[in-house]
Amino acid sequence: MGVMRFLLVLALLATVATAGEAREVDAREWKRVKKLLPAYLWQPKEKKRAKAAATWKEKGYDDVRLTKKQYAELGRLLRDGSPYTSRKKRSHSFEVSGSQVRAIITTKYKPGCGKSFPLIISMHGGPAGNLKVARSGMDQQFSLWQSFAQTIEGIVACPAITGGKTGEREWTILEDLVDELDRTFNVDRDRILLTGHSWGGILSWSLGPRHAPQLAAIAPFVCAVNPGRRRLSNCRNLPIYSVQGQRDIKWILDTGRERIEVLKALGYEHVYRELPGGHATFQGEFPKIAKWFLGRPRNLYARELVRDGGAGADWYWVRSDATAFRAKIVDRHTLDLELDEACEVFLSDEMVDLDAPVVIKRNGDTVFEDKLERRLGFVLAHVRETGDRGRIFAVSVQLP
Repeated sequence: MGVMRFLLVLALLATVATAGEAREVDAREWKRVKKLLPAYLWQPKEKKRAKAAATWKEKGYDDVRLTKKQYAELGRLLRDGSPYTSRKKRSHSFEVSGSQVRAIITTKYKPGCGKSFPLIISMHGGPAGNLKVARSGMDQQFSLWQSFAQTIEGIVACPAITGGKTGEREWTILEDLVDELDRTFNVDRDRILLTGHSWGGILSWSLGPRHAPQLAAIAPFVCAVNPGRRRLSNCRNLPIYSVQGQRDIKWILDTGRERIEVLKALGYEHVYRELPGGHATFQGEFPKIAKWFLGRPRNLYARELVRDGGAGADWYWVRSDATAFRAKIVDRHTLDLELDEACEVFLSDEMVDLDAPVVIKRNGDTVFEDKLERRLGFVLAHVRETGDRGRIFAVSVQLP
C-alpha cells in the first residue's frame, strides 16, 4: 500500500494531501453535519445509508474546512462509535481467521448506546498444536478473567491460537478479532491491551513492539523470550507491565530480567513485578493491570517516535516503508524527521498549531513550510482506509 502511494508522488516538492475547494460551515449547518454523520458512516440498513451518502455528496461535506472546535467534536463522534449496535446478549463467541474467540462484555454496554469500550486481549499458554488444545487454553484464560472483566467496564477477549509462530498470521487473528468486536460492541481503539500467559506472553512480546501504534500497552506474564534492544526500541510509546515468578525455571526468570534491563537502558515506561511462585497465572495481578492500563490510552500523537523493524507503513503519525527512522515534535510549529525515504506526515491539533504555518524538517533541512487546512473529507477517508476510528488526523503532508 505504501509503495503504490509513493509512486504517485511525482512532484519535486512536498504536496499537501487535500483536494477541491474548501468551504466553512456555520454552527447551524455543522449541527446538520453531525446529525447526518452516524447514518453516513454506520447505518446498517442499506437504503438509509445510501440516502445519507447521497445527501452527504449533494451538500459537498467532504470539502468542508473545519475549525479547531469542529475538528475536536468530530474526533469525539468518531471515537464514540456507532449508535446502531444491536446485539443484546453479552455472552459472545465467534470465529475469526479460522480461530475461535470467547469474549466477556461489560454490563455497561447497551444496544445502540453509541459508546466505545476498552479491550483486553488475553492469550493462552502453549504453543497449542491443535484446536482442541488451543480451545482449552482459551477457556482457561476466559475463566481467569471472568471475575475481573466488569471492573474495567470494557471487553475481555480470549482467542484460541494454534501453532507456535509469532508472525503475521497471529497478528491477523488479533486484528480480525478487534474488527469483529468493534462492529458489534464498539471498541475504544485508543485502549487496547495485549496480554498473555507463557506462550501468550511470548506473543505479547513478539507482536506488541512490531505493531505498537495499534496498542495502548502490553502485559506479558511468565515467559522466556528476549526481543532484543532493536525490537524493544519500538516501545518508545508502548508502556509495558511484565510479571515473572521468582521460583520459575531459571532461564525463564533470567530472560525476564534481561528484558527489563534493556527497557531501563532505553528509559522507557515499564512496570516489572517479580512475584513469589513459579510458572503461575498470577491472577491477583489482573485488577492492578486493568487499573494501570485504563490510565494509559494509546499515545497516537507522541512527541517522539522511534521505529526499528516495526510492521506496516503507518507508525503513529508517520507513514513510510522505511524500517528504521526517528521523528519528533520540536514545538507547536515544527516537526523534525530523521528519514531519507518518501513519507507522509499526518497532523493534528494535538501535535501542532494548525492555525499557523507548520514547518517540517528532514535531516536538518526545511522541506515544508505552509499553513494547512483541516478537512472533513480527509479525516473520514483516513479512518475508512485504516479501519481505525481512533486515528483522527486533520491533514497530511507528503514528502517525496
